[in-house]
Amino acid sequence: MAGSTGHALNPVGARGVAARIARSPAEWAIAALGLVVLVGGVLLLTGAYVGAEHTLYTWDFHEYTTRLEQTYATARRSPLTALVEIYLSTSQEYNLLPTIPLLPLRYVLGASRLAFELNAALLFVVPFALAVGWVGSRSLPGPRAIAFWATAAVTLAMPYTWVATLRGFVDLGSAAMVAAAIGLYVGDMRLSRPWRPIAIGVLLGAAFLFRRPFAYDGLALCAAIALVVLIRFARGARADRSVALRSLGRDALGLVLVAVGGIVFLVAFGHRLLGRLALSDYGSLYEGWVRGPLDVLGWIGSGYGWLFVGLAAVGFLAAVRRGVAGQRIAFVGLYGALLTVIWAFVVGQEDVHYAAHFAAPIGVGVTAFAYWLWGAARRSGGRRAAVPAVAIFAGLLVVNLAAGLAPIAPNNGSLARSLVAAANPPLVRTDYDVVQSLDDDLRSIAGSDKPVLVNGDTDFFSDDTVVIADQVGHADGPPLFVLASPHVDSRDTYPLTTLLAADVIVVPDPLPLTLTPDKQGVQRVVHDLFVPPDAAPLPSASPFAAAFRARPESFTLEDGTRVRVFERTRPTTVDEAVAALRLMREYTPAVPGSQVPWVSVGGLSGAVTDAAGDRPSVIESGRGPDGDWTANSLVYVGADEGTAIDGAAEFLDRTCGGLSITASSIDGTLAPGAARRFELRPGGDSTLRISGLGPDARDLLIASEQLDPSRPCAAEVALAAAASDADAARSLLRNDAATSAP
Repeated sequence: MAGSTGHALNPVGARGVAARIARSPAEWAIAALGLVVLVGGVLLLTGAYVGAEHTLYTWDFHEYTTRLEQTYATARRSPLTALVEIYLSTSQEYNLLPTIPLLPLRYVLGASRLAFELNAALLFVVPFALAVGWVGSRSLPGPRAIAFWATAAVTLAMPYTWVATLRGFVDLGSAAMVAAAIGLYVGDMRLSRPWRPIAIGVLLGAAFLFRRPFAYDGLALCAAIALVVLIRFARGARADRSVALRSLGRDALGLVLVAVGGIVFLVAFGHRLLGRLALSDYGSLYEGWVRGPLDVLGWIGSGYGWLFVGLAAVGFLAAVRRGVAGQRIAFVGLYGALLTVIWAFVVGQEDVHYAAHFAAPIGVGVTAFAYWLWGAARRSGGRRAAVPAVAIFAGLLVVNLAAGLAPIAPNNGSLARSLVAAANPPLVRTDYDVVQSLDDDLRSIAGSDKPVLVNGDTDFFSDDTVVIADQVGHADGPPLFVLASPHVDSRDTYPLTTLLAADVIVVPDPLPLTLTPDKQGVQRVVHDLFVPPDAAPLPSASPFAAAFRARPESFTLEDGTRVRVFERTRPTTVDEAVAALRLMREYTPAVPGSQVPWVSVGGLSGAVTDAAGDRPSVIESGRGPDGDWTANSLVYVGADEGTAIDGAAEFLDRTCGGLSITASSIDGTLAPGAARRFELRPGGDSTLRISGLGPDARDLLIASEQLDPSRPCAAEVALAAAASDADAARSLLRNDAATSAP
């Protein structure tokens, strides 16, 4: 039986745990031994797993490794600056808060991947196992020490407990905070001491700030508490309605204090994150990753193993049958069920780090099943039957752990294979040297200053694959200039700016995609510009590709993908760029979620301003490198009948003849009354306003020409579109994120 509701909370650390479960010197020794075995086992498994890897970790998998190095380097130079950077990062999707506990061991262990993983395992996996063990000790019947270590061990036997950390994520840090909040509640389900609900709220707020997706865990836990309150009221009202109402008031106050604790914490420490959430439509931005409820449920079930999900369900149902004695364990099951519903019907995303959200309830549920198995076997056959039954169950846990983390049982899609955990063994690239050769070839033609665009969107091959290969192979020199490639229609941009900025383009064929093709038109169009689906021999696959030549070398990856490299031979013309934009519109009709409206085409050569290829919305007129007078054109993407564009010219020569600025529609037709042509002269009218475009003028081409070729003008025409208050605020947030990002 779990302890009474009057127990006070001690820290869920090593000493706090020992103090809660030890009752004698012998028990102290057992607790210390258990902690040593747990820590040693975690470090040994982590070291063995990382030692078997031979791969290039990309995308989110190396995000926190990179951010730890950023914080560590800054902290060594200036601790105060590091604190400011950490504060500024709280509005980012991946903030620097998780690097704080990792800093001491980073100093001791160094910067290798093995060092990072051992550090993360000790700081996140171990506390998580202890926190879930604490939940078990406060929920399961029998001696608390046995419940504690059994729950911790079973939780660590779930491969998905490990995979997030082994792939470089820190999500178990947030999961440990949520588990501690659950432990607080199941230790006192009436929340009779005011500090408990406040502490629960603070823990949930901290988990959310630490890793943003854990907002849903907090929502599920609060919903579970609210349901318990309502059920308690409904039962009490049958006996005495007035007493039940008073009890409901006390319970409601507890829920209010949970909310107060979380809100105060987030206002104090996470106000930058709250501001970003208020102005960001994450539902639209991440729509491309959303899966259907059945897909999500299948991912959870096959990821943890349908057998063990079923055993957890049996464990929770068995607790319900014990009535009041099983309320605590049943509450954990209720929380897990609500979180699953929220994830399936609201979040809809799948990845290894998201699996960490379910590790605590599944670990507790499977442990509850083990308790039920012991009791059922003992009732039917005594200890002689119970010990073998639990031993067989323990062996099954070992098999499950091996199936999930060792390369002994790859996923083959069979029903039998889905009964145990999905395979996430150490990653090994057999084409490791091929990718390094690709990087060497890119360096030979692009150096470190020519922009390179890499198509591809999977962990297996993408622009980040080349970035990481370059970091590994050329760590001592300046990095390859790899442009940020758009990947997903709902979140990113049309690839026109990056295509125009790139001097080298890398195209894999067939194109590797993470999502369904209809969600990744921004990736497919780049591939099809250079390698149409039923293409004849390269290099001239499209008018846009005519500005490039295909290099004779190609690189074949381990899955048979052929990677081709295209090198720019001349600037892209305005007509070629406009034709490419029309094609992008066919592939991705809705403007992508992060599209910047202005795109500069042609004109004077100049440095790309950032890794996305964005340049200011300015038309520059002057002499080009060949001595001829030239000017760039601007494309405005996503105009509508409410768009108004203002411009102002600055002439460097007051005696020149002036410029003519023309606006035309790339798709559709401008409204008859829309201004199309403006003559700007030094000393005369030097401003313009484009408005009244009509409903069909969604993309505009704004170009210039000299009014008097005999008196050409060197000038700049700055253009700006009127923005709504919300758009202006979002622009400020984007700029803030860009300046505070590593």
